[in-house]
Amino acid sequence: DNLDAITLEAALGSFDLVTAVYLLPYATSKDQLLGMFRSVYANLVAGGRFIAGGTTLVRMKRWGGNVPPVLVYIGRIAELKEVREQDGRILFGSLATHNRFRTAVGLGDRAAALLDAAQEIAGPAVRNLATIGGNVYVNLDLVPPLLALEARVHVRGQGGEAVIPLAAFYDAQGQPKIQPTDLIVGIDVATDLPRSAYQKVARRRAVSRAIAAAGVALDLDGDTIREVRIGIG
Repeated sequence: DNLDAITLEAALGSFDLVTAVYLLPYATSKDQLLGMFRSVYANLVAGGRFIAGGTTLVRMKRWGGNVPPVLVYIGRIAELKEVREQDGRILFGSLATHNRFRTAVGLGDRAAALLDAAQEIAGPAVRNLATIGGNVYVNLDLVPPLLALEARVHVRGQGGEAVIPLAAFYDAQGQPKIQPTDLIVGIDVATDLPRSAYQKVARRRAVSRAIAAAGVALDLDGDTIREVRIGIG
């Protein structure tokens, strides 16, 4: 049974033998989630760390990494799944899945590179679950088209919310420059350059991670390129 840990005694009664107890904390708001982050972070042992994204967790388990004993589920925060217009840009909640891009109104006309990249990542089952926030955090295939679309990362922390250009989000080793208790709540992209495209080199067109990838956004005046932005990864 999946029950509130606070009410286990009343709900299940007494036991002769308990072999294990599994707890999956979940948050229903960004503020509640940040509170959980602060609490967990305060109790990390030396060398302990946060991870983000199911891909990271699967890799750690598959290749012998230290799988963390505590996971915090954030899938019930509806606000983080939204895709909407905001200040002339398209804002994706960090939990917007790759397949969610297909139903976003006008995305194919104004951010085709991002849609193309999302549909070439992994298989359909993964795209139903994989999120833009997880992809950005671990610096994967969506990053080149996002760079071309002048993306910005919305980060919520103890000091409030900050908006960081994606081009300044990673350090020299490609790791995100945010605090362990910070939460990526959204990514927005510019729509000022109407044409964009994405291309990757991989062992297979889908499923395989890109060996090299590029996203391009441009504005044409006839055969003349008036402005172009390129993201490479």
